[in-house]
Amino acid sequence: NQRVLADNKVVRGKRLFGGFGGFHLPVIRHPPPPPWYRSPPPPWYRSPPPPPPPQ
Repeated sequence: NQRVLADNKVVRGKRLFGGFGGFHLPVIRHPPPPPWYRSPPPPWYRSPPPPPPPQ
């Protein structure tokens, strides 16, 4: 099954980048979703508030 998945990836890469003379990047990064589409980070992901400055 892993082999089939790898072959599919290779075929997809060739189909995508065939117009560029067969050049294709080893890793295809998807663009990040627009800000309105991203869900807010979970509360445990946010960093704790900074400590108050010493008086």
